[in-house]
Amino acid sequence: PDGFIAAIEDARAAWQQAPDMPRHALEVLTRRYQQVLGQLVAAWPDAFGGTDLDPHITVQRMQKLIEKVEAMVATAGDRATTLSPTEQLAQRLREALAANAMTGGQGAASDESRLREAEQELRRVQAQWLRLGPVPADLARPLNERFQQACRRFSEQQKKAS
Repeated sequence: PDGFIAAIEDARAAWQQAPDMPRHALEVLTRRYQQVLGQLVAAWPDAFGGTDLDPHITVQRMQKLIEKVEAMVATAGDRATTLSPTEQLAQRLREALAANAMTGGQGAASDESRLREAEQELRRVQAQWLRLGPVPADLARPLNERFQQACRRFSEQQKKAS
């Protein structure tokens, strides 16, 4: 229909600029939004080619977000995977002592700050994920699983580090 793509793009721009909401509320609204948008893309796929709603572009964005979380997991887990628990404890003690000597006791606060920043970054990435456009279920399912698995691994590492 005339003006169809423009109307969809306007609605999508409003959606993307919506204020942050509690995650559970955002998930419910996102599911409904994605369902309707998915139906529109499925009904007129050629109309969305090359646009922001092109499923191929969305898959690329999904892959970038997954890679970002997986990099966060790898960065946080690099040392932990190569050291025994005793070596990890000794390493943390050495780092804390060194940081304490250099920062006058502010090292622990710095570590806590880094953990909080990493957790906030994960929440930002999860919010971006929820705002992505529709993707056919056969493509979305494995990407969703990989994203959720990376988020779980990151959260588990953060718990161990704190």
